[in-house]
Amino acid sequence: MDHVIRRAMEVGLSPMHAIQAVTLNPAIYSGLEQEIGGIAPGRWADMALLDDLEQCHVHATLIAGKRVGKEGASLVNGDPAPLPEEMLNCLGVSPHILPAIFHIPCSTRSANIRVMELINQTITVERVINVSADGGRIDANLNDDLLKVAVFDRHHGSGRAAMGF
Repeated sequence: MDHVIRRAMEVGLSPMHAIQAVTLNPAIYSGLEQEIGGIAPGRWADMALLDDLEQCHVHATLIAGKRVGKEGASLVNGDPAPLPEEMLNCLGVSPHILPAIFHIPCSTRSANIRVMELINQTITVERVINVSADGGRIDANLNDDLLKVAVFDRHHGSGRAAMGF
């Protein structure tokens, strides 16, 4: 978020308004302003300590009041948390998913498709682009950074998938 704050300041927000935009404002929008988004009794003590407000340089990070980062380095043990057994087999995705499910048929030589463009880790925009449909289908194209995304029915075990780019 420090990058987002610096970018907001580059386009004219004051440091305090930029910080509020990524802390208190999202908490209020999410209805969580009594627990997060500010410093007050009864709220979670998750915070970043800055040593330079204008550059938004993070000196240390605290989660639940405990220091977890210092000078850009994590102080947290990197071992993954163990998952309960009931979480490991909770997705009802069909075990019989074949490569053909990823084929997107197209009866023309080219098509306009909607794609999700990643601007950064948190921001996406919708684009419409024209792609070739050689071989009667639309394929991913690594050279053009065009990748497929699939969402599978995990509740009913139907094996159905929605495809996108």
